[in-house]
Amino acid sequence: MTGRARLVRVGMGAVLASCLVFAVARAGVQLSSGALTPWWANALGFAVMAALWFWFHQDPDGRADVSIHASAVVATGALVVPVAYGMPSTLWWLALVPMAMVLLATLRAGGVWTVATVAVVAVGSWVSEHAVVVGAAGEAGVEVFLARVVFVGILVGIALGFRREVDRRSAELRAVVADLEEASQAKDRFLAHMSHELRTPLHAVVAMTELALEADLPPDVRNRVHTAHASAGLLHRLLNDLLDVSRAQEARLELAERDFSLAAVLADTLGPLAHQARERGLDLVGRSVGEVPDARTGDPVRLAQIVLNLVGNALKHTAEGRVEVTVAADGDKVVLTVDDTGPGIPEADRERVFEPFTQLAPDTDGAGLGLAIVAELTGRMGGGVTALEAPSGGARLVAVVRFAVRAGPSLPADLLAAREEPVHAVPVAPRLRVLVAEDDATSRLVARAFLVRLGHDPTLVDDGIAALEALDVGEYDVVITDLRMPRLDGLGLLDAMRDRGHSVPVVLCSAQTGAALPEAPADAVVLGKPFTLEELADALDSASGRGPG
Repeated sequence: MTGRARLVRVGMGAVLASCLVFAVARAGVQLSSGALTPWWANALGFAVMAALWFWFHQDPDGRADVSIHASAVVATGALVVPVAYGMPSTLWWLALVPMAMVLLATLRAGGVWTVATVAVVAVGSWVSEHAVVVGAAGEAGVEVFLARVVFVGILVGIALGFRREVDRRSAELRAVVADLEEASQAKDRFLAHMSHELRTPLHAVVAMTELALEADLPPDVRNRVHTAHASAGLLHRLLNDLLDVSRAQEARLELAERDFSLAAVLADTLGPLAHQARERGLDLVGRSVGEVPDARTGDPVRLAQIVLNLVGNALKHTAEGRVEVTVAADGDKVVLTVDDTGPGIPEADRERVFEPFTQLAPDTDGAGLGLAIVAELTGRMGGGVTALEAPSGGARLVAVVRFAVRAGPSLPADLLAAREEPVHAVPVAPRLRVLVAEDDATSRLVARAFLVRLGHDPTLVDDGIAALEALDVGEYDVVITDLRMPRLDGLGLLDAMRDRGHSVPVVLCSAQTGAALPEAPADAVVLGKPFTLEELADALDSASGRGPG
């Protein structure tokens, strides 16, 4: 039985009980005094309500509507008839009818019964003055007292019924909320676990194919390895996009707040994309228009993600010609415009392209998540994104974001010219003695290969306890540790090192991303998996103090 059906039962019970009480009381008055009372109307109402009660309980949910309206008719009749016996106060009981209909039926039904009740009260008032039954008992003191008691009892009963129903529904809602929170936490744990489990082998594929591409390979073999490397990178981006979409749908996609250089973010993001464009025979142009302040405060990582998805989408759909990125500003507002010479976006689809898993061209790579993430991120950054037609006839995507402006220079006119290509050849400085704590054998193999390629001297152990033992007996310049390990994890190892007085710089590697990725302690660097040779070199430079950071 639903909550509404239970409340209808409360209302029907009030009518049934009232009819019985007044039938007995008025019959007693008539027998003792000989004066006429409307006991018969109450008895008839009781009989009808008893039959209706039995009929209602055969199918409470399906018969609730008919039962509540039928009960209102019976109650109205039982309250109007006594008026002809000199009991005009019963008319005021009719106020319970529209109130009950509003609570138990619908607002529309309550309105209809309100109009009907006003009309019945008007007729009853006329009857009380012009058509009273001869020999009627009228309203004795006992009758008035009993009526007041029953009236109050009915109101209290209805209130208690609603209170019980509200409490029951509140308990159900609390249980539902608890279940949802538990499900959300379980999903978070599942995503974190699967992210780690997927990124670990993916890290090996990205790293090993990157190292293989540095070798002198036959052209056909190089093409195969390059395809595998590019596919692993695509899989990595798809995994990130899926996690971001999941967080966005639950409003858990977080934004950082720190100072950064707009020129550096744009140049570092557009540089690799320009290389991809050249490989496909396309031109990628990046320029600023007007005075665009460079020093900003906000989330540079998410900005890079917006640029990467916008330009990556344009490159994906452009077979020949060029992709042009234009940056303009108005105070804290930054306007990114990406034009391409591809087929363009049909006007009917210019809003749909920002929905998750939307692919206008089914034969393209990806899962249709990039532009959905752009829409989510730009919205959270106080702006938005729109799709238009470019002057070339291709697509134009305009993204607006807001970053606080700090004092400093403006962006250069050529955004790509500002990028300085980092060089990570074998270090000129003495090689680093690097202790690697990693529980996954494949990841240890990758770490060794990368470190040897960079000219360093690696020592490998399989967990944090073994790393502490190695530190107690040997000297190391940097420790690289995975965050998730048995016995003693990366953060636990860092704390234990500091407790034992080991001041060796630490690089914390994690296959987690976003909110699950911990903030780097002051004396450590966080490096996400999968990472490239260049990213590992940057992390080692930062941790050892031989480079920026």
